[in-house]
Amino acid sequence: MAPKSKTCRLVATTKMGADVHLTVLHQEDGFVYFQLSETDKQRKDIQEYISNLQPKILSGVYNTELVDMSTEEICC
Repeated sequence: MAPKSKTCRLVATTKMGADVHLTVLHQEDGFVYFQLSETDKQRKDIQEYISNLQPKILSGVYNTELVDMSTEEICC
């Protein structure tokens, strides 16, 4: 898991095509979902946090496999 900052923590990254989708837990906004290419549209504290982690994000260090609920069997 990625290190936390004063206001947020990277929870998950998933490579989707040419971009990386990020899930960040923010102390005021809760879960924030965005693409790495759209980091500049986020709050300043999130921008700075992701900027520091970007090399590791791009290298796949924090990559997680998310479940595709449309293909999963429903538990009984």
